[in-house]
Amino acid sequence: MLGIYLSMLNSAADQEAFQALYERNKYKVFHAAQGIVKNKLWAEDVVHEAFLYVADHYEELSGKYTEGLDGYLYRCVLSLIHNQYFIT
Repeated sequence: MLGIYLSMLNSAADQEAFQALYERNKYKVFHAAQGIVKNKLWAEDVVHEAFLYVADHYEELSGKYTEGLDGYLYRCVLSLIHNQYFIT
């Protein structure tokens, strides 16, 4: 999956920064999602969609969240869960 996300980015610097974000967070956000939805496949889908969203909007987001996107990614996962699985 990482290759898909990296192909969406315009510069080598963005690809490097996104890869670091991915490696730091892939397991954390997956376990958080799985703990909420209680389903491995749904959790994988949510995490994939969150990474796709962040990759697609990376340039804008990285400029806005200069302290890093770790927290934003986690909030994105929670938002997707809430919107897709109606969990409050």
